[in-house]
Amino acid sequence: KYISIGNHTADHQILTAYSKEEAFKSICECQDMLQGMIGYRPVAIAYPNGMYSPAIVEAASEAGLKLGFTTVPKKEYLPASLNGAGAMMLGRFMPRGGNDVERQCRLFRSDVMLTQRMRVFKRKLAGAKNGVGYK
Repeated sequence: KYISIGNHTADHQILTAYSKEEAFKSICECQDMLQGMIGYRPVAIAYPNGMYSPAIVEAASEAGLKLGFTTVPKKEYLPASLNGAGAMMLGRFMPRGGNDVERQCRLFRSDVMLTQRMRVFKRKLAGAKNGVGYK
């Protein structure tokens, strides 16, 4: 249940080297092949070599795709990144060999620290029980 199949074009074409119409055709051909294999049409595409343009994003959207993954290394702030055209140009976390992997993971992990938020909540709750306001 945690695995999703996505589109990567019918033949790994670098889409920016083609017209929007040719890119659309390759994306749709892959959608058709994948539907035949897995029983549904994917909603995501990983652009070959991470190459995309406004025309390619438009072609992928017209093919019914809702998410597009580039190779731009960046931290995405979900669900905000999923609004509008940003959902078709998502970056990805790609650990680099030879670098401190633990440090890289810390840089890309979620900014929501549940344990920290729970501590704040418990302090607020304890303050309310004791009649003390907490900000």
